[in-house]
Amino acid sequence: MMMTALKDRVTTQPDPGTIVALLHPDYGREVFARFCGAKTHRLERMYFSSSRPLSLHYRTLRHDGIEQTVLAQWFGKDAISFAKAEARRLQKPRRGQICPQGATILQGEIESGLVLRRPGFDSRLPGLRMLHDRDAAQNFLERHRWSATGPGVTLRAHRLGKRAVLQFDTSGARPNQVFVKLRPVSNRSGRRAYERHVALFERLRGAVRLPKPLGFDSDCGASSFSALRGAPPSFEGDEPTLITNALCRLQKVTDLPIEYHSVTDEIAILRAWCNRIHEVFPDRTDVFAEAFCLVYDDLHRLPDVAPVPCHRDFHEGQILVDGDDIGLLDFDTLRMSDPALDAGNLIAHLRLAGLRSGRRLRGAEAAIIKAMEPLPPSRILTWTRAALLRLAAIYSFTPERRATLRSLLADVIWPNEDP
Repeated sequence: MMMTALKDRVTTQPDPGTIVALLHPDYGREVFARFCGAKTHRLERMYFSSSRPLSLHYRTLRHDGIEQTVLAQWFGKDAISFAKAEARRLQKPRRGQICPQGATILQGEIESGLVLRRPGFDSRLPGLRMLHDRDAAQNFLERHRWSATGPGVTLRAHRLGKRAVLQFDTSGARPNQVFVKLRPVSNRSGRRAYERHVALFERLRGAVRLPKPLGFDSDCGASSFSALRGAPPSFEGDEPTLITNALCRLQKVTDLPIEYHSVTDEIAILRAWCNRIHEVFPDRTDVFAEAFCLVYDDLHRLPDVAPVPCHRDFHEGQILVDGDDIGLLDFDTLRMSDPALDAGNLIAHLRLAGLRSGRRLRGAEAAIIKAMEPLPPSRILTWTRAALLRLAAIYSFTPERRATLRSLLADVIWPNEDP
């Protein structure tokens, strides 16, 4: 009963005033200083959930000049009790995570309501044990008949309670680098996602270069994939055209085992974000409402077209360039949808990157639109505005400059059709 009660309590979400307070650069300063000796800390992202606590990613700078990522969740008055319960779960012999001697990996504080933790420790992701336990990592490789000894294991990504990615460097073995995506073992989500990727890999082979599936380990919820060659794109020269050509090849693949993402589905996502803006930032309600109404009308005015496979999270972080060859990552959100969705999303992310760097990549935008012919540019820019609205909402819950957010919304409300 006690565990059930605790589980029910931790789903409590912070009120709007607390969310605003969390955005203040001094919020929780003392607990960050005690936890990792942080001189400063910067909030990078908030992750909202209807069923789990608010999750936050921070970047900290210690007094010795070392930068660290710190993961956090907001539990309010239950922060200390949850931290203690999570520490006990992490110490379980079979599926716990071995903590460095004397290291503080979890800390809760009632005053801030935050539970801070080091990345790589998560009781819902027992596969993270391989990051800290050399024997566990070696056993994992042996179960999959990879002959390497003493593998190097690096944490590449971690979203609390949801997923993590480990990089195995297996010198002298084939393959010599393996990426392992971890998911909770409490349900079948990991196996379903892996089986879906296997089916996609078989259907997309020859059209799109994506990670090769290497196996699934149910004991730790681990899906293994080969590494893709390549480097992040610069969007200079021929890269925008090459990337868009890869996207067009993806769109031509038929009979994929994926669901449909409609305009109604997209509108529901945007409405949820705008409602959250209204609750937390009432002074921004009018401008977001105006932008939402314009996007709503534009999306519903689009002529009907046959749906095609769409990545739906298509941005620079999902692309690897190897000469003239393009590799794509993370097909979890792949759906059948509007053929302009991915190009519009990519252009929106390029505009955000341009606002941050002071250099708008107009040539890259034009090349993407050109390579999508005969798709009308107006259709692509409609989906660009939808993505800009979503990004403006998402980054309203970070310390992103207000000028950047205003520019994103201005591109929605007063669009310049000439990239």
